[in-house]
Amino acid sequence: MKKTRNLFVLIGQASDVSKVIADLQFKGTTFVGSKTSNTTPQEVFDNNKSIICTQNLSDLQCIHEAPIRIQVTSGSLPTLPDYIDITTDDIVSKFQDIATKYDCDIGDHKSNSSGLDKSAGITNCSYCKLFSNKSEQLIYKSANFYVIPTLGEFITGYLLIIPVKHVMSIAELDNAEREEFIDVLNDVKYILNLTYNSPSFLVWENGTGNSGIGKAKNSVVHSHVHIAPSMITPCIVQSFYGLTLKQICFSDLPKYNMHSYLLIRGDDDNTWFINDNPNVYIPRQFIRQLLAEEYSITPDDAWNWRTHPFRELMFQTTNEILTALKNNWHSLPDRIKTNTEQCLSD
Repeated sequence: MKKTRNLFVLIGQASDVSKVIADLQFKGTTFVGSKTSNTTPQEVFDNNKSIICTQNLSDLQCIHEAPIRIQVTSGSLPTLPDYIDITTDDIVSKFQDIATKYDCDIGDHKSNSSGLDKSAGITNCSYCKLFSNKSEQLIYKSANFYVIPTLGEFITGYLLIIPVKHVMSIAELDNAEREEFIDVLNDVKYILNLTYNSPSFLVWENGTGNSGIGKAKNSVVHSHVHIAPSMITPCIVQSFYGLTLKQICFSDLPKYNMHSYLLIRGDDDNTWFINDNPNVYIPRQFIRQLLAEEYSITPDDAWNWRTHPFRELMFQTTNEILTALKNNWHSLPDRIKTNTEQCLSD
């Protein structure tokens, strides 16, 4: 996984550096000035972001790794290996190249984010289009939810639970729909254990707030909850990756539908953990990155479903689950029979 919490130090004439700072507005970075800033380095790191500063920054007690020094020039010959020439370079692209060189995650540039409109999103929603037609990957359908393998299926048994209703997160569902979701989740766990003998599961949602503010323009905003065989727990996410999560009851989830959030299931159906702080930087496909690390999936960016769709494993998961359902049909609980019978007959 790429590193967050980096320190980038811009060195050069104050007027040149100011021009660079104005363009370096990334979701995973914060500029910290020498004296006038109200944000401390520790606060930036607590928000899982990287610091951009000048050589005048003095409060660096929380910095443990060597800073990445970037010289800012305006046509003169640079003396450092990493530099931005404001007369010839595309400032944003050059900074992104430097971050990539040091394996740093700085997030999307804020120009790539927008307030997404939910109603407009229905027209172009990939999930709404998928379920308006027959889906060959469908393995379960209840009154209000579909279950399918996911594009980017880098391990078999990785499924999505998707509301039929076009909502941005399950926090938008009503009480009856959320109760049904828990039933569906338990059925999916039963099916995965039946098929793969998997007793432990990671369940999470990257919920989009009602407004869609701050989401990248190409984000999928129709709610989808991930479930995959895994030993990763909320405690591991907090302890090893430093991302603060607070415990909530599932019944309280509607309180968190205004902002984007990361939601992870705890030890039981009513115990969940959430981070909905809009100031915290959560990398794209963050939990998928952790899952790929757990399974030692290669290449390093195999977690990215946009570049690595793993379609063959998606079809394999469908076939393995449907086969297990057929082979164990007479012992299946009645609700699972009802919600999978059509999928087996198609």
